[in-house]
Amino acid sequence: MNLRFIILTIAINLYFFSIKAQYIDLIRNDQFLVIENTDTLKLAWGGALNYPQFSAADVNYDGWNDLVVFDRTGNKITCLINQGIPGKPEYSIGDVYRYLFPPVTDWMLMADYNGDGNQDLFHYWNGSVQVHRNTGNAMIGLQFTLVKEQLRSQYSINPIPLYVSSADIPSITDVDGDGDLDILTFNFLGGCVEFHQNRSMELYGHRDSLVFTLRSDNWGNFVEGTSATDIFLNDSCDAPSGGIPGGMRHSGSSLLALDMDGDGDKDLVLGDIGANFLTYLRNDGTPIQANIGAYEFNFPQNYNATLPVNLTTFPAAFYVDVNNDSKRDLIVAPNAPESSETSNSVWRYTNVGTDTQPNFKRLETNFIQGEMIDLGEGAFPAWVDYNRDGLLDLVIGNTKYFNGTGQLSLYLNTGTASLPQFELVTRDLAGISSLTLTNIVPAFGDLDGDGDADLLIGETSGYIHYFENIAPVAPNTPAVYAPPIMQYFNIKENSFSAPAIVDLNLDGLNDIVCGSRLGKLNYYQNTGTASSPNFNPTASNPAIPTIAQLGGVNVVDLGISSSGYSVPSFFQYNGNWHLAVGSLKGGIHHYNQLHDGSNQLNTQFNLLNNNWGFMYPGFRSSPAVTDITNDNIPDLVVGNYAGGVNMYIGQAGFAELNTNSSPSTVQVFPNPFSNQFNVRFIGKSFHVTIRDLNGRIIQTCENAYQEVVLSSENWAPGIYLLEITFGSARYFLKLVRSN
Repeated sequence: MNLRFIILTIAINLYFFSIKAQYIDLIRNDQFLVIENTDTLKLAWGGALNYPQFSAADVNYDGWNDLVVFDRTGNKITCLINQGIPGKPEYSIGDVYRYLFPPVTDWMLMADYNGDGNQDLFHYWNGSVQVHRNTGNAMIGLQFTLVKEQLRSQYSINPIPLYVSSADIPSITDVDGDGDLDILTFNFLGGCVEFHQNRSMELYGHRDSLVFTLRSDNWGNFVEGTSATDIFLNDSCDAPSGGIPGGMRHSGSSLLALDMDGDGDKDLVLGDIGANFLTYLRNDGTPIQANIGAYEFNFPQNYNATLPVNLTTFPAAFYVDVNNDSKRDLIVAPNAPESSETSNSVWRYTNVGTDTQPNFKRLETNFIQGEMIDLGEGAFPAWVDYNRDGLLDLVIGNTKYFNGTGQLSLYLNTGTASLPQFELVTRDLAGISSLTLTNIVPAFGDLDGDGDADLLIGETSGYIHYFENIAPVAPNTPAVYAPPIMQYFNIKENSFSAPAIVDLNLDGLNDIVCGSRLGKLNYYQNTGTASSPNFNPTASNPAIPTIAQLGGVNVVDLGISSSGYSVPSFFQYNGNWHLAVGSLKGGIHHYNQLHDGSNQLNTQFNLLNNNWGFMYPGFRSSPAVTDITNDNIPDLVVGNYAGGVNMYIGQAGFAELNTNSSPSTVQVFPNPFSNQFNVRFIGKSFHVTIRDLNGRIIQTCENAYQEVVLSSENWAPGIYLLEITFGSARYFLKLVRSN
């Protein structure tokens, strides 16, 4: 045995020993029931949707197209697994699949460009389109291979990047009817639609290439003007400013090309950033020589719909079959972050016509959204036994509802100590809406020594505000909150205060720790008494933190922003204090070793993981940790900026599992390895997930049977974690790539 391997083995064992009894494995849980207005939410913990874009793709290769939803809020991907019920849109959350997508921003569409039956990935990148081929299958699972870093099109002599604005959504479809995928997109000036013809069939006789030529700089022979109601037909687009009367149009349009009238050519459904409606443009030309002969606003009011689309603002239309009847339906959602409706904003029109000549009937205005906990914009959860029945209830603050303010929603736990169930009681706990604040971050704890849980809230200005619980301290007695004491002890963060109440110095008095937009934590020690707290002994304005940048915590990721939006949640595990901190990027930072051997606060907390749970639930993550299942292992609910929450159940982490306790039929060899290794599980079908030590998924293999050979050619030398699942069983093993 060579010396390098001995050293590496010792390092591995020391690493796993060092985190034993510290690491908590978080397993996503979508089973706890949530009831709103007597309805049980089927996708309650799905994380909500604000500005979603819909594509159909079979991500688990079971023969049914699933829904892949990209949300501009936080550039978040949600995979909804089709349950395969004919005529019915029934979905479950397929969380593992979203980790297998490459990073995406602004817009994303899926379409099969090479005709292999797998939907490939097209998304915005650097003023153009990046393409990843879907190279997965039922054996190896979902995977993507980059094939075009940037699509190019022959505008004149030489190909240059095919322009698509980050604010727009193009149409990627077979426009000319020859079998390959073409692209319709607004030009740089934003008034005329360009037709980029895919030349794959013409040049090679097959559709698996992505070679584009600008066939028309004014597809349809029309111009959209400076207003969404300015549609000019028979316009050559040759005038100054791209043919736009009055000058350059604003950026922001969505395009959906489909054959509405069954005449064999593509018509157009247009959304605009300045409109709350969709515009239908009828193509009276041919598949190649399009000519818009008529248009009508308020689509699809003349297609069996009781009401046209009316969304504030910038609706975008998507054509996907969501109810398994082999006819694509119309899904419409807003596309202007910070400006659009965020609840009841995903409109579904079922197709009561045919797939080639659709006819749309509106069914609902909260498709998918209505099955999720949805607080509009932003979600900041906290735990408290609100009615003193011995069960922890869930309170969630939000940034705001559209055209409204921030509020607190109360979900009472009507389940049991080990199996919680939640029911919405109010969306305006303590009358927070009357304060006209935004970014409401709640914290609960006893601040006046009377034995009940008082309420603090943080908000956008950086101040925190105190609501005393004045209800009698008795079993089964709901909290009653006194009018607030505003700007409590003059505690003020830079902006976006996110308080936590915790006896951090272990002196029997609850202290306050605040996160903020800056991504750090400030500690305000309680120097008063149990019944008369004091967090500002010098009466300064604003209050001076007892410890600034507590524990050296800083969740800023400069690759994204100089802001961090830290949200702290303190909890205990195995007798030791831990800390979870949310962040702008979305990763949950997990710290331990908050105290030294003498119970004094450490100046530097130990960062166990900057992506605890391997989740990234979306921008502006907000964790709330507690043992909700009564098994002595902390659980986590985490909010995100789309206004929803995810639930994760804590389990003894992989470091606490005896990795040699897996069945003798499980074999991994060789290990250590160089370029490949085998995973064998005799007589079983199983799934493999491999992560690096930061939690990033390196590779997956779905539905393997008995044995699979996995390549590690592009892996860096080091330690990896192999997870094998079959049924409800899970096993973890250490992998080592030696060189």
